[in-house]
Amino acid sequence: MFKQFSRNEKFFLLHDAVFLIPLSIIGIFVNFFIWDKTNSLSSIALFQIFCGIGILIGAFLSTFLLNRAAPNTVRAAGVILTAVSIGIISLLNPETSSSLVLSGFVFGFDIGLRAQAYKLLFTKAIEVHSREKFLTLDKLFSSIISIVVPFIAAYTVSKTGDYTGIFVLMIIFLVVSVVPLLFISGLNVAVTRLAFGEVLDEIKREKDLKKTLTAKFFEGIQIGIDNSVWSIIVLSIVGSLQGWGLFNTIFAALAAIVSYTIGKKIKFSNSKFVFAIMAVILTVVGLLFASNFNFASYILFSFVSGIATNLFDTAFQSIENKIKDRKISDSNSLDEYNLIEEVPVFAGKMIPFLVVFIFNPTFENDLLLRLFVAVISIIPLLIFSILSDVVVVRKSDDPFIEG
Repeated sequence: MFKQFSRNEKFFLLHDAVFLIPLSIIGIFVNFFIWDKTNSLSSIALFQIFCGIGILIGAFLSTFLLNRAAPNTVRAAGVILTAVSIGIISLLNPETSSSLVLSGFVFGFDIGLRAQAYKLLFTKAIEVHSREKFLTLDKLFSSIISIVVPFIAAYTVSKTGDYTGIFVLMIIFLVVSVVPLLFISGLNVAVTRLAFGEVLDEIKREKDLKKTLTAKFFEGIQIGIDNSVWSIIVLSIVGSLQGWGLFNTIFAALAAIVSYTIGKKIKFSNSKFVFAIMAVILTVVGLLFASNFNFASYILFSFVSGIATNLFDTAFQSIENKIKDRKISDSNSLDEYNLIEEVPVFAGKMIPFLVVFIFNPTFENDLLLRLFVAVISIIPLLIFSILSDVVVVRKSDDPFIEG
């Protein structure tokens, strides 16, 4: 499959493969680091609130930079800044609010900068006919990395009791991942007026784009719960960081084998079916886990959701990218649309962040935590119900859509 890609697509895939190594543990281990130092979900939420603010501001700046520089250049700058932010997190004391605010904002700012560039780079460097194969292979790399890296990181921290070595390795891999970006070429960027007004008018006219933004709001709620409490919920159930690493590895391995076997068969023409089935499965196993916060239900949920989430995300991205291709008339406006897309995601994320920060839930009184699990279980079904009626999904006989 790799040989079928163009030169730019190969370098982009190589960048992703290396970048996914630190990415597989950055968010989770920053949360573990804060939890280890403060034993407070409210502290994690405060970090994530300012991380969310930083993402939005970084995304705005990225949009302006992308109007002046190639997306691979902006992406490289964002990745380097991520390495810097990891250094800041490791040096500051997470037990103080000011440290959480500063480190959270910087961490989020670099995410916004590099994520916006990634979205535009994907649409510019990856040909339409290669996207499903690219996403499938990228997901395979992600699955393999998620099998090995988190386990090694968890084992190392458990034995040493220190996060410094892991943070240093993250920084090294982040810097190395920039190198392939420097070899991506031919992405000419003309200096143009930012067309926010035109894009907003297009969103008003196109129901499909409005539905996509609504789906992104619910995705934001899911991301907010994942980023604020999910990793700590799992840690509390398995009992130790080393135990978390072991079970994460087992379930990631099973999910990688099954989802890759099925995932490579996903095309746009069958993505609606996959989308629907995975949404139902995620809802059922998630609600079972929410009603029974115990080890057995965690085992069932992790096994089933690990497979279903991979396939759901592949189908979701396939549909989302097709909507953008069909409904955004000017491809040069994609960066403006991607920025607007960040607003509902930000709004969604802030809801669980603020709830956790205000109420500071504990595992002795876990009603709120159970409610969070129930909410993220229902969201895939909500997203499917929103996007199942968009024009590009209903028109399966459209000649633009490849089988």
